[in-house]
Amino acid sequence: MASESESESLLPKLSTTPKVLKVTNTEGSGLPSLSKYGNNNKFVEAVEQTSFFGTSENSMIWCNLDSCGLFMSFTVWCILLYCNGVILFNSFVSDEWLHGALHSFVVAMTLVAHMKVMFTNPGAVPKGAKAYSPSTHSVICGRCKSFRPPRAHHCTICGRCIVRMDHHCAWVNNCIGAKNQKHFILFLIYLHLASLYTLVLIIQRLYFCPVATCKFVREMFWNVLWSTAAVSFFAALFTFFMLLNQVQAIVSGLGAVDRQMQHEDLKNEKQQAAGGKPRPQAQPLRLRDIFGTGSILLWGCHTTVVFEDESKELGYTI
Repeated sequence: MASESESESLLPKLSTTPKVLKVTNTEGSGLPSLSKYGNNNKFVEAVEQTSFFGTSENSMIWCNLDSCGLFMSFTVWCILLYCNGVILFNSFVSDEWLHGALHSFVVAMTLVAHMKVMFTNPGAVPKGAKAYSPSTHSVICGRCKSFRPPRAHHCTICGRCIVRMDHHCAWVNNCIGAKNQKHFILFLIYLHLASLYTLVLIIQRLYFCPVATCKFVREMFWNVLWSTAAVSFFAALFTFFMLLNQVQAIVSGLGAVDRQMQHEDLKNEKQQAAGGKPRPQAQPLRLRDIFGTGSILLWGCHTTVVFEDESKELGYTI
């Protein structure tokens, strides 16, 4: 029988030295360059944080993974496609394909605007950002631990500071900021038009259509039409007030968050009397500050916003 020492020698010797995978060239591989990080530890940390969808700096596509926002965005798509299906069916019954085609076009423009708002970086401040102007008071975000430009606020859902943040909208699953406010306004306009168009076509179909067609529609789809009309009415009402909110943001130069903070400052008279500094007055926004450069004819299209001086508009440089 073999001794204990001999049996141990028969076992394969396992190396206790960990193996290190060295990456010599990352160009064209989709991974961050080694020269950007300086040492392997930072490089490995950056690779581990890289994700396809997300709101971090290493995310390939900007998209919030908030379950509530994803559900509400999916609901918007379902409602729009449902209403469009009802209108297409009515166009088929009444042999009015022009209304069906126009309604489908408006719905398609609404859905594209929704996607642009959802998948566009609203203006998240990178960690290496610095003040654009030397006279700008340097404010460090207590959560991001990085520079926060004027009119920027931290969003707890996005986990980033957003330049010219208006609010976080769960219906589009994203913050509304400097870089996607144009798409949000277009989304509200097209959704408002689609809701009004749906409402008008349904009322016309129920009260002004031929007798034979109305009898068929009333017997088979009475509840469907009225429920669609009710959804369209509330959607038109909601988007109307949201558009008024955006007009107020443009005229005052303050988003919803800043207006709320300004309101609280005005109410807190004791703090101001004790020597508190009033919040600086904002200037009204120009339309080019929202829709960017380019022809006015393209403002209604879903083009990417390009500013005349992006660093000045966002309030930081890298």
